[in-house]
Amino acid sequence: MKRILFALLLVLVALGVLLWRFPASAMLAFVPTKALQSLAPHLSMHELDGTLWRGRVRLTAAAIPSTLSLQWDCAPKPLSLSIECALSESVSGRVTISPSSQSLNVADLKSVVPLRFVAPGSTVISSDAVSIAVASAEFANTKAKVTATLTASNATSQTGSTALPLGEVSVDCAPIDSAPASRCTLRNRNAENRVDGDIEFGPQRATGSVVFTPSGGSAQRMSF
Repeated sequence: MKRILFALLLVLVALGVLLWRFPASAMLAFVPTKALQSLAPHLSMHELDGTLWRGRVRLTAAAIPSTLSLQWDCAPKPLSLSIECALSESVSGRVTISPSSQSLNVADLKSVVPLRFVAPGSTVISSDAVSIAVASAEFANTKAKVTATLTASNATSQTGSTALPLGEVSVDCAPIDSAPASRCTLRNRNAENRVDGDIEFGPQRATGSVVFTPSGGSAQRMSF
């Protein structure tokens, strides 16, 4: 019996060491192929180093001209059956993963990046600096609760050779009290060209509309 218990202990220790030193790059093997294919046109990863618990990756996003770097430092929390991670470099903040409840919580997440987004109709939306601040967010199969603010400075909309200044564009998101969803309000200021919109998103889908009114022109509405 002692030999069996000792053997089981060795197996548990070996599994613990393997899990603790599990390479971050090997995690890609567990991501569904369809998910990787859907992300490929928008996001790519380079130089994925370290372990599942502590590592670093360089990212290239289609809408962000500069290369991003992200570092994580994670630790298991046995009492809450969760994993807590501290993020740093291009994105700072805290992320808590709860496998038992299949939920993800975000707190104090901040980032400042340039933006160049190609919208429908070959319209290019750009900004010198987009400041993102997520005070809190909770995502699960049945909820999407987000309290966040996004501010884009010196934003511009350009179609062909025609560029329209949008000034400072802001997006403010807050949870909806009576629903497991969140609502975001889009506005701009310091520009004669107006942008207004409302977006509501839940755990499964997002709906909303954005209205663009150029100075001296008629309003153009995009709904989704």
